[in-house]
Amino acid sequence: AVLTFCAAGPDAVAQLRRAHRVATAMAAKTGGVVWSDDQRLAFGVEAWRVRGTQLAADPIAAVAATNLHIYAAGDDGSSRAVTLGLGQVALPNLVIEDAPVRAGVSLQPIIALVAQTLLEGARPSADGTLMLDVAALRNPTARAALQADVREHGTGKGAVRLRVATPDDGDAPGPLWRIDFPSTGTYLERMVATSAGLFGRVDQMLNASDDDAELLAASARAKLALAKLEATFGKGAAKSDHLIVKAPFTTSDGGAEYMWIEVRSWQ
Repeated sequence: AVLTFCAAGPDAVAQLRRAHRVATAMAAKTGGVVWSDDQRLAFGVEAWRVRGTQLAADPIAAVAATNLHIYAAGDDGSSRAVTLGLGQVALPNLVIEDAPVRAGVSLQPIIALVAQTLLEGARPSADGTLMLDVAALRNPTARAALQADVREHGTGKGAVRLRVATPDDGDAPGPLWRIDFPSTGTYLERMVATSAGLFGRVDQMLNASDDDAELLAASARAKLALAKLEATFGKGAAKSDHLIVKAPFTTSDGGAEYMWIEVRSWQ
């Protein structure tokens, strides 16, 4: 059975709750599985029950109406994180683009915080700025989940800028907002700075002597393995592949600090 529910924007959440109740009754009567076309998710009985609890809260938890797709996009090896389902609550879907592949998972709290903030009624200013505050969220489940993501040096407060985005193939119909970041620097630098300010960042340095036999052996093995990858990454690796290398950077006192770098191109 295919059911379509429509509502004016202010009534979207109430209509979503009604749709959930109707689908619950039909699934119970028929033993069926519920498929949310907006979220592109299939729900079993227990998952659908949990979603009902999330929708019953006031305000609802944004996770009840969203699904997040993270995938490699473009020839430069960057990743793209885009929501599905926010149209159910009369909101634009959200996207972060041009992110390192390894950063995909770390972007989830930012997207969840922006979605929950919008769902609770906040709107961006004229220049697109949206203020964020984890502690100020009214939905207790969403607030607790995001507070658990705030680590050392994170304040739980910050701001993003929302821009009208161009949809990509496979995106949900309807408006799409790109999450941009204030401050200066490249998009990636602004993204990292905003994420660190909101949720903190733990950096750990492990020291080793230059003549450490175990480290030298591991380095030699890595260099041999790296040489074999040049042909693959030189011509463009598969979108599902990513490569990181540890390289030295000169510090202010003339020493060297080794940091992990994600390879996007190889010349």
